[in-house]
Amino acid sequence: MKQLSLIAVLLLMGLVAAAQSDTTRRDGYIPLFDNLTSPDVPLPEDFNGKLRIANAADSTEISIEDAVRTLRTLYDAGRFHEAFLYAFYLRSRQEEDKFTKDDSETFRKYTIASMKEMHFDRKADSLMKLFCTRNPFYEPKPGDPDAFLKLKDKFVTRPIIGIRVSSSIDYPMVKLDTVYTVRDKEAGYQYENFKGSSYEVDVVCYPIKNLEVSTGLMFSKFGFTRTERSSDHNFIYTEDDKLFSIPIEAGYSLPPFLKVVSPEFYAGARLSMLRKSSYKVKDRTVKVLNLGFSTPEDVDCEGEYDDIKNSFVTLYGGFRLNYEIRRVCFFAGLQYGVALGELRNPEDNYKNLELLVNHRFMPDAMRVGQFSINVGVKVNLFYKITKYGYGY
Repeated sequence: MKQLSLIAVLLLMGLVAAAQSDTTRRDGYIPLFDNLTSPDVPLPEDFNGKLRIANAADSTEISIEDAVRTLRTLYDAGRFHEAFLYAFYLRSRQEEDKFTKDDSETFRKYTIASMKEMHFDRKADSLMKLFCTRNPFYEPKPGDPDAFLKLKDKFVTRPIIGIRVSSSIDYPMVKLDTVYTVRDKEAGYQYENFKGSSYEVDVVCYPIKNLEVSTGLMFSKFGFTRTERSSDHNFIYTEDDKLFSIPIEAGYSLPPFLKVVSPEFYAGARLSMLRKSSYKVKDRTVKVLNLGFSTPEDVDCEGEYDDIKNSFVTLYGGFRLNYEIRRVCFFAGLQYGVALGELRNPEDNYKNLELLVNHRFMPDAMRVGQFSINVGVKVNLFYKITKYGYGY
């Protein structure tokens, strides 16, 4: 009977304690451990970290701000075990107390810092990696624990895959292979008004630190004007070409300066295919009549080079300056390329008989070099959190 009476008393005490713990608490306040008070009161030396919640009716409720100060007091006093338990306890009440994002973040930081101070290195690393995954671009804040900051510096947010979009102003440089005008071989010729532009979209991946490899699609167009003048002849030839290219590129980034600006050197090759080539011709020839009078004759002609299917490879290299802001990277740079083949197959020069017979002019089979000024933006889509010394 005595045993049954004792069990009944214990059950009754349990029911009373449960009823007291369900008492409605004030919004924005957190019950402390039963043996913790406000940060202004010295912490008891015999604190054992039991996670018993004080009754709501007691005077041991404090605001969330006071709870954070208590957590910092425990940590600053070197009581890392107690700080860890208290931070863990506060995090466990996330659903019930509706903490803000900053409050939850603070509790996580002190959990990580306390575990690091207690030399639970692997567990602290795992929690830090999870923290960086949720906050890949976290900036240190005033009041962050020292152990947290030191550990955070060892983790790097490295992109895995990104998209790069760029445009460039091109200045073609032509190496001429065949330049002939049958009409007036002594007439001097010159090239002028070279112009061009390119648009490129690439997929970028990062296999190892500071190295990026990309491939994509590039659309280019450029034009030039060729002029020949002599005493009885004025010949102006204008050509516009459109190309489609597939570039393959590898780049290496140097350590950043000013924290966000990093130089990058790159090199690559692209296979270019001539898609369309159109021309315009203005020919003014002075005819001398039998009476000694001369009269100018103007002939205009325009058209397209049909059935021209030619491709060539261009090797290029350059550098760019990258300005990174979280996921977005703006860049500007210079590029120089050299073509290994002719823009147009020399045999195609004889296909346009109208231009060749009427104007006795043979289009140039040329190799196009390229000097470019390019600007663009890169957006990194996926990231990997890596620690120095662990495969980074």
